[in-house]
Amino acid sequence: MHWKKWPYWLRGGIIGMLIPIISLGLVQACSSVIGPDPLGLQCLLFSLPWIPFWFFFPRLPSVSEFLYWLTVIAAWCILGLIIGVVVTRSKTNAHL
Repeated sequence: MHWKKWPYWLRGGIIGMLIPIISLGLVQACSSVIGPDPLGLQCLLFSLPWIPFWFFFPRLPSVSEFLYWLTVIAAWCILGLIIGVVVTRSKTNAHL
């Protein structure tokens, strides 16, 4: 099944899931080049998808890093799904 034939909600979910995964990889790469503080001004651009979660879901010592990453990726995926549903509804209403 080709990408263009996928429903919009699925495309939105995949794109929403890829945004923080790619961002995480770029932040990790930046931290290996820049040094131990990957979230300084040098790597701020790469960490943009994570910034809203710093304020709403601060990392607690009891939460593992993997669980935090999983939560952020799932939240972005759900946001992408919602945007895909809205796009689908707007396209179906445009034909009426």
